[in-house]
Amino acid sequence: MRPSLSTVALSVTLIITFLALSTPDLTSAQRIAAALEHITVLGTNDLHSASSKGRFLHKTLIRTAGETPHAHKGRFWVDFHDAFTNTDRATFEKVVATHPGLEIRHEFWESLNAVSIEVADDEGVLQELVRSVPGIRLIEPVILRQAPKVAESSFKVSMEAVHQKLLPKVSSHDITGVLEVHEKLGLYGKGIKVGIIDTGIDYTHPALGGCFGEGCKVAFGANFVDVKNGEKPSDDVMDCHGHGTHVAGIVAANDTSFIGVAPQATLGAYRVFGCEPGTGNDIIIKAMIRAVEDGMDVINMSLGGPGGWREEREARVIDLLTRNSTSIFVMAMGNEGSLGAFEAASPGVSQSAITVASMEAEYLSGYYFTVDPALKGASVGAHVKKTKAARQILYTGVRDVDFSKNLVQLSPGTSGLISRDGCSAINQNVRGKIVLVRRGDCTFDEKTANVQEAGGTAVIFMDNVPNSQSFAVSLTKNFTIKYMAVNMADGEYLLRTIRANNAETQGIKLVHGAGPASVRNMNSMFMSGFTSLGPDNQLFAKPDITAPGGNIWSTIPVKMGKYATLSGTSMASPYIAGCVALYLEGHPGASNATSRTLSAIRTAFQNSARPRPNQIGYKGYASVVQQGSGLINLWYAFNNPAIASPETLALNDTANMQTQHLHISNTGKEALTYKVDIIPAAGLVPFHKNMSVNVTPAKIVARPNSVKISQRMVTVAPGGNATVDMTFAGPNTDPKLYALYSGYVRLTPQNAMSADDTTMPPPPVLHVPYVGMQGQYHDVPVFDMSFGLQVVNKRGVPITRSSRVHRDSVLVHLVKARLPEHSPISNEGEGRKSELLDSDIFVVFKLLTGARVLVVDLVAPSGSDPRQVESFGVLKGGVSTYVPRTDAQKGNTMQVLPWNGEVMSVDGKRHVAIPRGRDYRMRISLLKHFGDLRKDEDFETFLSKPS
Repeated sequence: MRPSLSTVALSVTLIITFLALSTPDLTSAQRIAAALEHITVLGTNDLHSASSKGRFLHKTLIRTAGETPHAHKGRFWVDFHDAFTNTDRATFEKVVATHPGLEIRHEFWESLNAVSIEVADDEGVLQELVRSVPGIRLIEPVILRQAPKVAESSFKVSMEAVHQKLLPKVSSHDITGVLEVHEKLGLYGKGIKVGIIDTGIDYTHPALGGCFGEGCKVAFGANFVDVKNGEKPSDDVMDCHGHGTHVAGIVAANDTSFIGVAPQATLGAYRVFGCEPGTGNDIIIKAMIRAVEDGMDVINMSLGGPGGWREEREARVIDLLTRNSTSIFVMAMGNEGSLGAFEAASPGVSQSAITVASMEAEYLSGYYFTVDPALKGASVGAHVKKTKAARQILYTGVRDVDFSKNLVQLSPGTSGLISRDGCSAINQNVRGKIVLVRRGDCTFDEKTANVQEAGGTAVIFMDNVPNSQSFAVSLTKNFTIKYMAVNMADGEYLLRTIRANNAETQGIKLVHGAGPASVRNMNSMFMSGFTSLGPDNQLFAKPDITAPGGNIWSTIPVKMGKYATLSGTSMASPYIAGCVALYLEGHPGASNATSRTLSAIRTAFQNSARPRPNQIGYKGYASVVQQGSGLINLWYAFNNPAIASPETLALNDTANMQTQHLHISNTGKEALTYKVDIIPAAGLVPFHKNMSVNVTPAKIVARPNSVKISQRMVTVAPGGNATVDMTFAGPNTDPKLYALYSGYVRLTPQNAMSADDTTMPPPPVLHVPYVGMQGQYHDVPVFDMSFGLQVVNKRGVPITRSSRVHRDSVLVHLVKARLPEHSPISNEGEGRKSELLDSDIFVVFKLLTGARVLVVDLVAPSGSDPRQVESFGVLKGGVSTYVPRTDAQKGNTMQVLPWNGEVMSVDGKRHVAIPRGRDYRMRISLLKHFGDLRKDEDFETFLSKPS
């Protein structure tokens, strides 16, 4: 697939050799030291680690938009050194104010010592800004985050459902321990404030209070969409998207027939996404800071994007805010389960967030229809929880279908395999009828258009996949007829009923249901297939815990139908946020300060969770990198007299495994005795044998070869502590598979005895998840060899000239018009405005895994030793740090580095134009996993073969 590249064409000349890659080889750490000396590799916990001795002795790093995945066009972060004073700040603001190409977007002086700016046209103005304002440490693009998307959209219903007694399974509170906390502890979130950073909230919804502001359920919030520096965010937090309102209902909806997890909690709505998709991470961070300032006890963020590095800006800000406040951040893991392992989303990868995976709900809820019970063959569906006079058929799509019209089939048979059903002009008489059409072979738009053209009043799509539950119809055009969708089993039932009544021509009568129905979810209690897989890029375990997120009933904006069933980790995250609210309410005041910390809450939740099985292909537990500690059980979290820490054992890889120390604290009044054993979960193989990403990682049995446990039975005195030492050995799998193995240390309580020797009920079982890699992560390639390193023009076409072929028939000569002459740039790397910023040359490659450090430089056409080959300098913009791996997500399918013909000199002090009329090669150097910047052998290098 060719990259889609659009930029202003530049008349630039370059003659280089095509990059036929060799196998990974050594590189010289000293060779790239000059390129890296001006980069401060940020520590996980230190947002401002670049302070200097004296005044601003460090060089300034400017990262261009072209070298940064998901960059927000024209917007940049400007970070300042710690020694930056108010006088320096005044100078900076004056320079920006007097320059027509610059504008401050958002200020973060007190919290981050940074601002975000907007650049009108030429990014070269950034160089001028650096020269005019000493003390700038870093300039890098604002990252564009896409509006949250649900994995599946389903049953929309109207408000009339609320005025009836909904079936009891519209929530999952009884399987998560929330129902017991409500009924036995009387906790509903009263006095707890939950902030929701999302698309806004429809505060007019009756279940969400019906108003906004003081005294309302939605009492706090602000709209940050398109707000600029100096402008006060508006109070218009109205949701025009639907996502934020659904999230809010999961947390705190409060109606006589439907309640969220914490229905008495107060909400804060922080709108960062408008009606159009996408927003900058500066806006998101602005909302995060405001939510903390407003005193939100819990902050839910069902959003994110490609990442995997704890060092990313949003993740580091969460670390900073968590250290300096009492707010607890809860994050969605992501919906990229189809893209393989190592897909921990940013900012959910933060070590200071509770990151949540999704499990399928027990039941589906939605509107339904039946066939006329008087018809022959009409029967009750066995899958319906509450028996009715006829089979209830739940549907997705619009509700206002005219059910006075008869249903006819478009094609005969019940196999679900009819080819091209509805894909061509319809010749049979369907005028004035509802038409049943199978899914597949062409688009929903084409099928709907053909039914409409034939005079049908509505179309019902039936799935073509057996054992399906539901699906959402996606139409890109506007049609006058209505549409719905049903699963294959219900579709075949309709076909059988039509045939049994000889009604192929006249059709059968349908009856709309009186209200929402509830049916058993076929994938009930299994992990959702869409939930993203961890771990992060440094083998730390993510996600942390699981909550119901698949097919979740909740509120949506009034204008959109008021209630709907949606799916995604976006739905699982607010469930945990609501659980945190209940836990905080149950541990009030300063006397419980220790219990109210992030560490205490996450540990309590993870210890008490219950591991879940896979949905298919493996009979045991799902991998820890899919579910974390398992399904939340809030009741157990409240009633567990012991704490086991750390809450997760990150075993690292074979080369870095160390003895694990599990600490058990008894907070109760009775002695506790636990049996210690190991329960394995599914192992995952993240890569194919050719070292390409396995987007559906094979599930394998990967039991630890051995685990040496210091004591199999451990007794902990009241108020006391004990430690169990465990030494793991990886499973007996091929270390070149780099299998991710995982499981749980299970602490099973023995019958507890009271002080008078009478038997007491045992406390809950504790689970502590573990995850590790069999094999050395250091050996897993960073570079994607299957794609290679390519040089293309702005249309994505390789720059080649086939008339010149080198003697090895591998090298291809690349040609462009000549480079314009201009003087070398000095000023100690500060640079100047360049006429070459709009490139027509692009270096394109892919990353198999995330890259901590990436350097691309231009080298001589000859020489076989990568450490000795002559370098003409690092490409301008050719240095990046903490880069996510490429995958199938929009904007992340490849790394695209625009190049203007300039390189950084080998000493790192100047940018120079490369000489004209010469041959060159390129070299890409990537720091290996857990690599040391000082060691040659810790870099993998790809170099074109010598001529």
